[in-house]
Amino acid sequence: MAGLAPQFPVRISHGQDFNSELELLKQSIKLESENAIQQLERSKQYTTLVVTLGYAGIFAIWNFCVGVVPPKVHSLTGILAGSSLGLFVVFEILKTLAMQTVAIRQFRIINFTPNVRDLDGLVRFSEERRRRQEQVSEENFEMTKKLLAVWPFFFYPTIVLGFGALFLLMYNLFAHLTDLVGFFPS
Repeated sequence: MAGLAPQFPVRISHGQDFNSELELLKQSIKLESENAIQQLERSKQYTTLVVTLGYAGIFAIWNFCVGVVPPKVHSLTGILAGSSLGLFVVFEILKTLAMQTVAIRQFRIINFTPNVRDLDGLVRFSEERRRRQEQVSEENFEMTKKLLAVWPFFFYPTIVLGFGALFLLMYNLFAHLTDLVGFFPS
């Protein structure tokens, strides 16, 4: 997505020799590759953490409530939590596909070796590479805008359904333990 990866454009000046310019290009390619890999790893870690802690916790409580809360409450909670999880997973899959598309585009640009024999060829290669990076950056920005446009349609229902399930469970556990309030829904 636009803005995720810092750009490392290689600026070629005719005052330097071919080998030093080629070395600068190789360093730039390596930095971009490492950055793209780090982005994918961070995304994976985030998804794993949220899914594991959030939904595992809610389903653990839900499982504990078997026989403690009325079957209607248990079923409704399962529907709410399952719907929340389903929406979350669908959005995460969409986001992952978008991020993979970004990474694939970046790798296509950065993972090829210039086949040039002189400084002018290296200058042309670097200029074309920079032009392609700008094009990919613009495409990634457009993809990010689309992803952000659909995000609220997934995020808010996911939150409402997930917390609805959690509050429904907690209320009914409180009702079971205290007899101060009745089960809801009864």
